[in-house]
Amino acid sequence: MAENLAYTQSPACWASDSELVQMVREGADEAFDELEARYRPIILWRLRLLCRNGEDTEEIIRQIRTGLYIKIRSHQVRSGARSTLLSWVHSLTINSFLVYKRIHAW
Repeated sequence: MAENLAYTQSPACWASDSELVQMVREGADEAFDELEARYRPIILWRLRLLCRNGEDTEEIIRQIRTGLYIKIRSHQVRSGARSTLLSWVHSLTINSFLVYKRIHAW
């Protein structure tokens, strides 16, 4: 069974964050999906501390996903160490929450 999994997993799942960022810049949507899968638990954890309900959380996650994709493609996210990307994801999460909160006047 493990042998079958090896054939179905994409090459992106074995890449480092830096490699994934570079792949996204080259147009690999699969690499972006892998980055999102890696950081989604961190984003969800942070938003659960901030948001009142799941509907707000899902809307903010969509904004974060769009923001992350745009920033990576426009070279505003460095493809360096994982800690840099992690810090950036935390900042994007907090800022997206604050913008959402301001727009929806909680």
